[in-house]
Amino acid sequence: MDDQFNNRADSHIRLSHQQAMLFGEQKTAESMLYGAAWYSAWLTAKAAGSKDELAARAAAETERLTEAFRAAAEAAMADVINRFDDLNTKA
Repeated sequence: MDDQFNNRADSHIRLSHQQAMLFGEQKTAESMLYGAAWYSAWLTAKAAGSKDELAARAAAETERLTEAFRAAAEAAMADVINRFDDLNTKA
């Protein structure tokens, strides 16, 4: 991670909180996840030389992204558990 990682992540989290106030938490979570997946797919497409190359790499890239999400989700869950009493998680 570079020194701006947390700033970028916090910007996404702030946007999600704003969207949740307008559209609800579940809808916001779903669209945020889709947006992250779409952006990652777009980055993969940028690196591909052709549509056929992209199609050939799709399954492997999807697996790589799935593993990256799992690692991020595990790290985030551990952070939330550690900070649970300080977070505004109660309805």
